Amino acid sequence: EHCKLLMDVIQEKQDRKKSERMTKSQKEELMTTAALNLHKLKKQLAKTRWKKDKKPILSEIKLHSKVASAKFPRNFNREEYLNLHKSK
Repeated sequence: EHCKLLMDVIQEKQDRKKSERMTKSQKEELMTTAALNLHKLKKQLAKTRWKKDKKPILSEIKLHSKVASAKFPRNFNREEYLNLHKSK
């Protein structure tokens, strides 16, 4: 029982595809995109009045500030981030 659990964990780790490292230019592009979005969100937050409206904005600000300082979350997907936030 314990051995099976251990084998499942090992198999899961092997199945995970190792992510490719980002180049310097890709990192800089992400950081500038995040900084621009961060600026827009902070302006939006200043105009917001209610706590229920502020919470989602604050969580977005948290994500963008991490990306802007090049501290990417563990489950960060570069392409998905750019697709979601580049057009805004």
